[in-house]
Amino acid sequence: MPGRPTPWPEVSVIVATYQGDDHVGRALDSLGNQSLAPESFEIVLVVNGPPCATPEILASFRQRHPRHNARMIVTDEAGASNARNIGLEAAVGRYVTFMDDDDYVSRNYLQALLDAAEPGVVPVAYMVDVTAGESEPAVADVATANYFTAKLLEHAGRVIPAESAASALSANVAKLVPTAVARRQPYRTDLRSGEDFVYWTEMFASTQFCLRVVDRESGAIYYRTVRPGSVSRQAPSFDFNITQRLSCIEALSYLSHDLPAVRRVVRGKILAQVKHMNAYLMWFPESRDEVLASVRERNLPWFPYDALNRGTARDLAMLYCFVPYQDTSALVSARRIRERGVSVDVITNQLDKVRTVDDWSEEICREYVDRLVVTQTPQAMGNWRCIRTFVAAALEHAAALSAEKGPYRSVYSRAMWPASHFAAAAYKVQHPDVRWIAEFSDPMLHDVRGEARPDLVEDDDLIASLRHAAESAGFEMPTDLRMWEWVELIAYALADEIVFTNENQRTYMLGYTGSRKLADRAALVSQVAHHPTLPPDFYTRTFSDYRLDPSRTNIAYFGVFYATRGLSEVVTALGSLEARARSRIRLHIFTNAPDETTAQIEELGLSDAVVVNAYVSFLDFLNLTTRFDVLLVNDASTRDHHPLNPYLPSKVSDYLGSGTPIWSVVEQGSVLSTVPTKYQSSIGDVDAATEVLLEIAGIAATADDALPLDDDWPRPAFDLRAEVQHQGR
Repeated sequence: MPGRPTPWPEVSVIVATYQGDDHVGRALDSLGNQSLAPESFEIVLVVNGPPCATPEILASFRQRHPRHNARMIVTDEAGASNARNIGLEAAVGRYVTFMDDDDYVSRNYLQALLDAAEPGVVPVAYMVDVTAGESEPAVADVATANYFTAKLLEHAGRVIPAESAASALSANVAKLVPTAVARRQPYRTDLRSGEDFVYWTEMFASTQFCLRVVDRESGAIYYRTVRPGSVSRQAPSFDFNITQRLSCIEALSYLSHDLPAVRRVVRGKILAQVKHMNAYLMWFPESRDEVLASVRERNLPWFPYDALNRGTARDLAMLYCFVPYQDTSALVSARRIRERGVSVDVITNQLDKVRTVDDWSEEICREYVDRLVVTQTPQAMGNWRCIRTFVAAALEHAAALSAEKGPYRSVYSRAMWPASHFAAAAYKVQHPDVRWIAEFSDPMLHDVRGEARPDLVEDDDLIASLRHAAESAGFEMPTDLRMWEWVELIAYALADEIVFTNENQRTYMLGYTGSRKLADRAALVSQVAHHPTLPPDFYTRTFSDYRLDPSRTNIAYFGVFYATRGLSEVVTALGSLEARARSRIRLHIFTNAPDETTAQIEELGLSDAVVVNAYVSFLDFLNLTTRFDVLLVNDASTRDHHPLNPYLPSKVSDYLGSGTPIWSVVEQGSVLSTVPTKYQSSIGDVDAATEVLLEIAGIAATADDALPLDDDWPRPAFDLRAEVQHQGR
C-alpha cells in the first residue's frame, strides 16, 4: 500500500481458530520462528465460538516472542468464513495470508512468499500433509506430496497462469495476496464446506492473477494436519456429498465465463465437486432420483452429468443412431432412456454424413448417460456389411466396458435403424442372462406403401450365430436372407421384452409374421408404449425469438412431406377461404426442404397465408409449440396398401406436453384418430378442413367464407420426398 509508514507490516497472517486449545500453540510457535523479521509481519488471531483457553495460549506466546505483533479478536459467532472476514477487515499488512489453527509452517515460509510477490502474481508455497500427532516430516517429502503440491512441482520457480495449477486454488492456505485484492469479496458464510476454494476461484474470476511457484530450495512449506473426521474426510452423507457440494457449485456457476481461462477453472472446480457426488451415487445407487431432483432444483446453467454418472451404469443401450443427431428414432430412444430413469452406457455410431447434428437434443437424456461410445464404422441404414461392421465394433466396446465395471443387467435397442437390433441380438447371444429390451418404431419389413424392403443379409458368421441361437430357443428362422425380416424375427425369438409404439403396429407386424410360434412369443413378451412426453421444464429451457403476428391465429406444422403424408387438404382449404377469413390465419411450416416447399406455396398464391421455415433445434421446437395458437399433426395415408394404419407420429407426444390446442388430420381407425385433440378432420376431406380453419379463425361458417372449388383451383400434391426414416414418427 503506497504511502504507508514504514513500521507497518508487510504481511498479515490471519489465523481463524475454534476450540484450538490443543494445537493453536504449535501454529503460533511456527510463526514466531520465522526467518522474516518480526516487524515485517503481524499475526491476527480470530477466536470464534465458545470461550476457550486460546487467550492464555496467546499470552504465553507473547511472553516468549515479545518482538512479534500478535493481535487477538474474539467473536461469539462460530464459523471459519466469518472469522476470516473479520481478520481481513482488521489486517493492516500490504499482503495477507491465511493459516488454519491446527497447521504450521516452515521457518522460511513467509520470507519466500514475500520475495516472490509482484503485481498480478500470487506466490504459492508447497503443502505437505502430516498426520495429527506426528513430528514434522523432512522437506524431501514434498516429492511425494498431495494433489496440491504435485502439480506445483512441475512449475517450481516459475510464473504460470493460475489455470495451469488450478489445484492451488482448492485450498485457502499457502498463498500470499495483496490485502486490497483479498477484501474485494468476502468469504461466503452461507457455505458449510468448500468456502475456501469458492473464495479463491471468485478472486481469480475477478482478477485473472498468475501464480509464482516458489523454488524448492526456498524451503517454504505449509504443513497441513490431517485429522480423521475433518470436513473433507467425513463419511459419505447426502448432506455433505450432495447438498453441500451443490451449494458450492451454485456459488461458482454464475461467475463470468466470458474468458476461456476463467471458464476452464470454474468448470474444473465444479467437476471436482461432482466427483464427491459421484462417489455417493456409487455407494448409494438407489438415491439417483433424489440426487437428480436436488440438481434440478438448483437450475444450474452448466452441470457435468457425465461426471456425475461416471462408472454408475449397469445397463447398456446399443443405438446406431442416437442424439445429438436430428432423427426421430434418436430422439425417441433418448426419451426412453430418460423415462426408464437408470444410468446407461450408450454405444452408437458417427453419422455426420447422413444426419445433421442438434446439440440441444442431448439435453433429453444427459442426466442418465454414463459412457457414450461413438464408433467410426461406415454410415448407412440398410447395407449389411456396414451393419456387420458396427456390430463387431459395438461388441468390442461392450466387452471393454463390462470388463471395467462388471456385467450389464440389460441391453436396450431401438430400430428404425436395424444395426441397433442386430448388435443387441449379438450381445444377447454372447450374454444369455442379459435382459434384451427391443423397441420397434415402425414396421421394418414393409415400407409406408406396404411393400417389402429389398435389402438382404449375407449368410456369414453373424447370421449363423443368430440363427443357431434362435433355433436353440426352439424357433425356425427363414431360409431366405431378407434383412428387414431378420431384424424383426430375431427380436421376436430372443428379446426378453419387445416394445411397440402403438397397438395397431403390434397387430400389423405380428399379423404378417410367417411363424405363428414366433408371433405368439412376441405377443407374450411385448408391451405397447406411446412415445414419452418430456417434463414441462423442457419447453422453457430456451426461448425462441420466432416472430408471430398477434393479429392472426397462428397454426404450426412441424415435419417432412413424403409420398403418404402431406397437407393437401389443409392447403387447399386455406386457399379456398375468402379474403376476410384467410387474413385471420397464418400457417407456419417447419420442414426439411423449405426452398422446395416455398416454391409450391408461391405457385399456389398462398404466400400471404403460409410461412415456410427450415427445421429448428429440438429445444426451440418444444418452446415454439407453446407459442402457437394451434399445432397441426397428420396421419400417414395407408388405406390403399395396409389393412390398418400402424403409424403414430412421435410429435404428438411433444404437442401433448405443450398445452397448445392440437388439430389432427387423421385416417379413420388410426391410433391418432383416438387421441383426444381439440380439432380433427380426415385425410383428403377439404370441406372438414375448411370448417376447422373457420372455427380456428373464430368465424361462423357461411357460404361466403369458403369459395366454391372448381377445376381451375390448383390442388397441391405436396409430394416432397424423404427417406423412410424421416417420417416424423
